[in-house]
Amino acid sequence: MRLLNMTKRNKRNAFTLVELLIVIAIIGIVTVIASSSFISAQKKSRDASRKASLKSLSDALNMYYSDLGLFPSSITYGGQLVSGNVVYIKKIPTETAKSVKQFYYQVSSTQKSFRLYTNLENSDDKDCLTCPDYTVSNGCCYMITSSNASINSLP
Repeated sequence: MRLLNMTKRNKRNAFTLVELLIVIAIIGIVTVIASSSFISAQKKSRDASRKASLKSLSDALNMYYSDLGLFPSSITYGGQLVSGNVVYIKKIPTETAKSVKQFYYQVSSTQKSFRLYTNLENSDDKDCLTCPDYTVSNGCCYMITSSNASINSLP
């Protein structure tokens, strides 16, 4: 009799297989939702970093132009932007994500205007454009131009 009471008591305190499967399914769904939100946040963070990098490069290029009256004909990513003893930017930004196209610098033939491009991972970004002269993997491009350049053409 005592053994029978213990067996009944143990059955009441245990979970059924269906209850365990439901809990495992709920944990799985929550994990998928959390990981997708995390991945989206990472993309937005990398895009913000790309925009900031292009902005700092644009500022350095504008200072270069202010001093010399023209933009450099080319730049070396990872290198410096210097003229004589003046350092405009210590390290020209480079793209760190392998899945994203490198930054791209385009200067006019007269070296009086420029465009800077990068690919954005988050295609829902408000700054997402379809950029001329720059092919990107997902069709979402971010561009900064010199003040005298337009989106569609370099003077």
